Amino acid sequence: GACASAYQRCRQRWLQCGEYLRDRRFWICKLIIMLMDMAILRGAFAMGSEYCSQDQEVSEFGWVLWSSFLVFCKFVYLRPVYHLHQIGVFHRTAADAGKSFLIETACLICHCSMFAYFVYRSMVPGYIIYSSGSCMAQGKTLVQDPDSCLKAAEWFALEVAGLLPGANLSVPVSRQPPACYYSKGLVFFNALRCRPEEDAACADWVGRTYGPCSKDTPCFCECSFLSVALAVSVLVFLLPVPLQWKMLVS
Repeated sequence: GACASAYQRCRQRWLQCGEYLRDRRFWICKLIIMLMDMAILRGAFAMGSEYCSQDQEVSEFGWVLWSSFLVFCKFVYLRPVYHLHQIGVFHRTAADAGKSFLIETACLICHCSMFAYFVYRSMVPGYIIYSSGSCMAQGKTLVQDPDSCLKAAEWFALEVAGLLPGANLSVPVSRQPPACYYSKGLVFFNALRCRPEEDAACADWVGRTYGPCSKDTPCFCECSFLSVALAVSVLVFLLPVPLQWKMLVS
């Protein structure tokens, strides 16, 4: 008797839970869409460290693939939710309309923040640090000025005692990396008279004059976020916005 009574109570609560979720399944879909938008925004904020630390071609392909997958999954939920929105499922009461408006507003804020962050990143470079090879060999550009050199150290949250413009007397110039590098708590900057990314003769001079990046003198390189792949990712992310905007204003 006790076992049967406990079974009946558990079964009744299970059915009640199922009814509760069934009555709110449309709202669950709406919340899933909001969580996807937050995941997209989280990915955009993580772009700075993740994009620069990977191979450029692999990274760009990964961003397009990731954005397309997320948006495809989002449309799976968005289309039926939009249809239910049009027939008034989310506006049965004033409270439901208010909740729907808050969710759609949160989604729109996520999209606007993501777009603004991509625009910001396309204008402000990121940085990466190498302990072997060179910036140019890795497809990155050299840091161009002392201020950017300090920003590179800040990017990695390094505690530096200061910036010394090419005054590292403990290491021969032939073993010092060009432009910006880090050594024993200090950031050094070897100013260049030309841009090796644009001039082959300059690149040859830099290769003969300065040394490679190393564990003792890791060098900072600039990473540009302005690329076709990231622009395509932004456009893919913005595809669902018209439907979400219609739900917000209707």
